[in-house]
Amino acid sequence: MPTPSILVRSALCLPEHDFIVALDACLEKELVTKAEVLMQLSLPVHRHVRKLVREGSETSQSVTESLARLELQRAGYDPKPQAWIDGVGFVDLLIADAIVVELDGFAYHRDREQFRNDRRRDRELNQRLYRVLRYAFEDIVADPSIVVRDVDRLFTGEVPARAS
Repeated sequence: MPTPSILVRSALCLPEHDFIVALDACLEKELVTKAEVLMQLSLPVHRHVRKLVREGSETSQSVTESLARLELQRAGYDPKPQAWIDGVGFVDLLIADAIVVELDGFAYHRDREQFRNDRRRDRELNQRLYRVLRYAFEDIVADPSIVVRDVDRLFTGEVPARAS
């Protein structure tokens, strides 16, 4: 069965977030295009799936990136996946040219050199006046809305109450 057909069938039975993760992975690996998937969606029951396909991203490179991007989009933000910042390189998500969201999976970030490189990148971003939000895989998978809450706080200047 061709990839577009598999994605359409999965969209009808998977939770939305799971479908977006699968779609993003197929788009990023160039196994399918949005146009190919949309061509499979002609029935009235597919209206919701067409909306989901439009939310997909060809540049998301991980489960956490897809989940965080989707939450931010649905909250009204326009996150740029895999945005390039001079002196730093690609960042996972860039919001309003002001906030960088980095999503760290243990497999890639457990190495000492990568840990140090992440700190160097954070310092460089801070010196360029970007606000950096960094999340572990488990944080995003457990509750992707955490990113929206934190971004909202940065935009509103709200400081969470301190525990006594």
